[in-house]
Amino acid sequence: MIYIIPVGMITFIILKKWIESIPITPDPWDEIIDENQLEEALPICIKCFKEVENKNQHYCSKCGHITGEYTRYIPFVNLAFNYSIFGNLWNDLIGKDKSLFKRVFSFILILLLAPIMLIFGIPVLIFSKLNSK
Repeated sequence: MIYIIPVGMITFIILKKWIESIPITPDPWDEIIDENQLEEALPICIKCFKEVENKNQHYCSKCGHITGEYTRYIPFVNLAFNYSIFGNLWNDLIGKDKSLFKRVFSFILILLLAPIMLIFGIPVLIFSKLNSK
């Protein structure tokens, strides 16, 4: 037991020196992308490839997918992001092009998560509908 602490410290020091000795490779994209291209670039939705009108926009106006870089970390703005899994599960369940395994797995997850959807999802949906009017 007495030898574990010095051996652990020596191992930590050797590991630290080894990590610090690894050479840092330059970014290969620096030569290809210049600053002018970055300023002219328009952000797009990664789901429907529609151009985003505003860089500070949180959700796509066409499909509703997240477009903001920090949308998933903002409270109350990220509600649609956090609970979009239930809509995806339902689409997987009724989709004709989905495999049998995916449909059965979606059905089981819906059964397991139905109480959570009823307890939390319906009040949030009602609250958001009342505030949108």
